Amino acid sequence: MRSLLEPPLTDAGHDWDALRIPDPWGRDLLRELVASATNLDLLGPVAWSEASDCTYWLISTGTTPATWPACCRLLSRGNCLALPGPSTATRAADWLFRPHDPRLTGTTWLAATPRTHALARFR
Repeated sequence: MRSLLEPPLTDAGHDWDALRIPDPWGRDLLRELVASATNLDLLGPVAWSEASDCTYWLISTGTTPATWPACCRLLSRGNCLALPGPSTATRAADWLFRPHDPRLTGTTWLAATPRTHALARFR
């Protein structure tokens, strides 16, 4: 049974898919992208889960799994994700990056970043 303090589960694969990247790699990638300030208009919401110690990057539906390094997992139809509310966080989940508009992370841009390529050596 889920605690009332935990965020509700949200179905992936309808309005968005999510790319799960284990920490510390997910946070490192986010820090690098924000610090570079290059194409930040392509960066969509990024959440973090304490339970999995992973970051979750909300991306467009229909992304091919072969695009991502082996340590990453694409969550789409049939998967659920515990996301914090629009302006709330819990101990279990928090927003690490939340744009003010409804954009999703650009998958071509994210897949092309050098740090994403470096993740390919991790399983």
